[in-house]
Amino acid sequence: MKNYIFLFLILLLASCESQEDTYEDFVGDGDKRYVGKCYDLEVSTGWHRFQLSWQNSIDPTIENIKIVWSTDNVKDSVIIAGDQTSWESEAVFNDNNVYVFDVYAVNDLGEQSIKTGAYGKAYSFAHEEVIIYGKAE
Repeated sequence: MKNYIFLFLILLLASCESQEDTYEDFVGDGDKRYVGKCYDLEVSTGWHRFQLSWQNSIDPTIENIKIVWSTDNVKDSVIIAGDQTSWESEAVFNDNNVYVFDVYAVNDLGEQSIKTGAYGKAYSFAHEEVIIYGKAE
């Protein structure tokens, strides 16, 4: 029985390899630092406009927040200061489309975080016509 325990301990010690040795095989050019992302994104709708609010990461390298919105073949974006936690659009959303909003944190090197996304549909005359039509029946 002692021989089995001794053999087990030798095999156990021989199979242990430094984590740093295997880590170097996979990191390539070195460690990668990711930018802290924004979270808890909320989209509030208004008349032809949107208001977005979120929580910022505690990452000290964040300098800007990038907000991207898109629908069908239309895509636009805006960059705001990194300490802001809300943004209100101009009243330019005149159509009856659903918009996808993505919020990114951007660090001092221009690198972006993973996106935080949400959907929204602004109130418009097309929206009001559907409500009025629905009540008429």
